[in-house]
Amino acid sequence: VAVIDEIQLIGSSERGHSWTRALLGLDAREIHVCGALDASELVEDLAKKCGDDFVLKTYERLTPLKPLPVLKGWRDVRAGDCVVTFSR
Repeated sequence: VAVIDEIQLIGSSERGHSWTRALLGLDAREIHVCGALDASELVEDLAKKCGDDFVLKTYERLTPLKPLPVLKGWRDVRAGDCVVTFSR
């Protein structure tokens, strides 16, 4: 099983080629892609063109995603925290 996260970036004019290469270059019996639903049509089209099955599963978030205030430094990071950063 292989997992690709942030699959919606496959539609990016700047980064889409990287996600396309990652997806099409995988040698796995089963591939799970995670991300925004607006990418599902493109991923389904690619799967069909490759002769692969496509199954769309959606999940409800069980807990709210709550961004915290901006960290002032690494001292603010506690055990069990996950730090996610974005360039934009």
